[in-house]
Amino acid sequence: MQSKISKITVLLVFSLFFSFIISGAETVKTPAEETNYTQYSQYEKITEFLSRVSHLSKKTKVQIVGQTRERRNYPSKDIYLCIISEEGTDSPHKLNRKKPTFLLVAAQHGNEQSAKEAALWLIRDLATGKLEALVKKVNFLIIPQANPYGSFFNQRRNEQNLDLNRDHVKLEAPEVEAIIMFSEPGCLK
Repeated sequence: MQSKISKITVLLVFSLFFSFIISGAETVKTPAEETNYTQYSQYEKITEFLSRVSHLSKKTKVQIVGQTRERRNYPSKDIYLCIISEEGTDSPHKLNRKKPTFLLVAAQHGNEQSAKEAALWLIRDLATGKLEALVKKVNFLIIPQANPYGSFFNQRRNEQNLDLNRDHVKLEAPEVEAIIMFSEPGCLK
């Protein structure tokens, strides 16, 4: 009798523990959600959000893949890449090649804020298990904010006054160099 009660107690404790973890993961909010959409997500809050999500999910890794240039009164910022895979791979080069890999780059134009917000939702939903079936079939590489400077000032161009969408040939912007690293055919081999 005592061992049955102990087993039931252990199962109950584990189920409560795991339901707490799962319910906690579901309540992760993006920075915009935290402000009830009164502000767009900005670099510092995005950094905190990505750190929180990557700690909640073994399937999510965050890498720094580039850095913006420093500008008077605006320091250099890291450019983040979220790697979300069933295996929890920490590098795009180690992804399971038997699965397709989906690359999403948001906010190349700093004044197009909604793509960044949608990318953060997607990262959260992939990382916390809401889209578990999709993560089993597809690898995800997501750069949620390619142009932190433009985003901060709500302008299209970056700190060099370059339109990132038009720089994919000349490669003058460090932000575009970070994007190109993952979008060239064969770059992940």
